[in-house]
Amino acid sequence: MDLASVYAQHIAIAANRHQTLMHFSRINAFIIPALGLFLAGCQTDGDDGLAPSAVSEQTPGISTANPQYETKSKFTSIQQLNQGINADPSDPSLYNQRGLYYKRWNQLRNALIDFDKAISLVPDYFQAYRNRGDVFQKQRNFPKALADYEKAIAINSSYGDAFHSRALTYSKLGNIEAAQSDFKTAIKLNPANFQIYHNLAVLQSRQGQFKQAQINDEKAITLNPNYALAHNGLGVALARSGDFEKSIVSFSNAIKLKPNWALAHLNRGKAYESANRLELALADYDKALALKPGYAVAQTNRQRVQSKMKFASERPAHLQTNSAVPADAAKL
Repeated sequence: MDLASVYAQHIAIAANRHQTLMHFSRINAFIIPALGLFLAGCQTDGDDGLAPSAVSEQTPGISTANPQYETKSKFTSIQQLNQGINADPSDPSLYNQRGLYYKRWNQLRNALIDFDKAISLVPDYFQAYRNRGDVFQKQRNFPKALADYEKAIAINSSYGDAFHSRALTYSKLGNIEAAQSDFKTAIKLNPANFQIYHNLAVLQSRQGQFKQAQINDEKAITLNPNYALAHNGLGVALARSGDFEKSIVSFSNAIKLKPNWALAHLNRGKAYESANRLELALADYDKALALKPGYAVAQTNRQRVQSKMKFASERPAHLQTNSAVPADAAKL
């Protein structure tokens, strides 16, 4: 089967999955209305919620080349790399390393040129194939991205980063089964990579596998306690399981790490609202709007909470419930 056919197959899988999810979403409207949440998955603003793969976002200057090409890892700026390439234009690791700089700065055409050059110098340079695939993925050229990841894996079947990147591509194509399989393979090969556990948790949470998602986000947090995405993801899984109080703690941890993250405030506000702690919910929605003016979901949620509070204040005293905030709320 050629690559175009493979890509078409992934698109068909995504379409079928969308129809299935639409069916279950209608059922869930009747089965679990008590959750009262529209949690935004584990998303960061403007993306699909998946953390970028490690090499793509690593600190510039760390070489990702084959060991025999890592002699120039002392270069820690693009100016030094340019000088190094001028002095030794046959060193593929320098092109690969400079390509990572260009990718980080979103100069994708230049990144592709450098990764192409590295591969032309060393045709089995599997790291360069993976890095070039990440650029294609960013350009949403998924067939070429998959081709590069598969080439990297063919050269080195123990290269966990390529499985991680391919899993991210499969997830964008809606092929959740293939994505989960690749994430699990990547974890076996790179058990210390906290991002992979979180990304697997994102997909599991979307599939309703909340317990598994909690386990994997907790593993990510164990590996990196300062990883805000995993704290937010754990909060989502807990909230979708109906454990709002624990989810509030997780969202609060995410906020401590990223105080200006509007989505974390939005999610905590939803958890507070579902726990009937309306004043705290309103405060979080206000904060989300202050951080991200025009945030439509936060605005809608804020209006809903204001209506709830108004309704509660207008009810006869003997029908009102005590929704006082627990004394330890400030500790969350």
